Amino acid sequence: FFFFQAEDGIRDAQESRGLGDVYKRQVHGGAYFDENIDQKAHDYDYWRFIYDALFNLILAVVMVQIVSGIIIDTFGNLREQEQEKLNDIAELCFICGNSREVFDKDSKSGFQRHTAVDHNMFNYVYYIAYIWQKEKTEYTGIESYVHDKLLDSDISWFPLNKSLSLRAKQNDFEIQQVETFQMFENDVNVYKQQLKLLNESYAVIRQTLQSQLDDNIRIYSCLLYTSASPRDS
Repeated sequence: FFFFQAEDGIRDAQESRGLGDVYKRQVHGGAYFDENIDQKAHDYDYWRFIYDALFNLILAVVMVQIVSGIIIDTFGNLREQEQEKLNDIAELCFICGNSREVFDKDSKSGFQRHTAVDHNMFNYVYYIAYIWQKEKTEYTGIESYVHDKLLDSDISWFPLNKSLSLRAKQNDFEIQQVETFQMFENDVNVYKQQLKLLNESYAVIRQTLQSQLDDNIRIYSCLLYTSASPRDS
């Protein structure tokens, strides 16, 4: 509406005031037909018309689409990043980093109570503010430790991947591991005893065979000596 209002009499017609004026001037400079000026066929500039048409096509269509695509992709990436942040806020504990699924599966209290009571992020904020405001000479051992970590921008004092509500499950898993290791150790000891018995049996059998072999050798030697004696006489 704004581009063509100069030709519709809405405002004073001035040269190149609207998009219609621009196209009229373009056609006047490169096309054959024009309303006000008579033109002849030999004055028609086809290449100028093609150039202007391609210029408008590339500028108005291709470039606009490219810019629109870049803008849409950029906003799409920003939306995905924002969605990931919202998912982290809704599905992960800010303090320990465990997921909602872990707490709903292995904890009696659940994820909501854990984030509201056990690992409330604002309680940690209040604790940090308390440490900054407290005199250093009045620090306890734990407070001194946390203060040093805060100065180094180190968050290792946070209970990363740890929670009291999950400790029972973790303890059960540790107990199961210890029991499995003990069973394995008992099996190894049994195998050692059996191997020891086999070695002892092998030693006895070897000693018996060696004794029998020695006896057979002596007997064979005696027989040879006995058979050889009459010939000598």
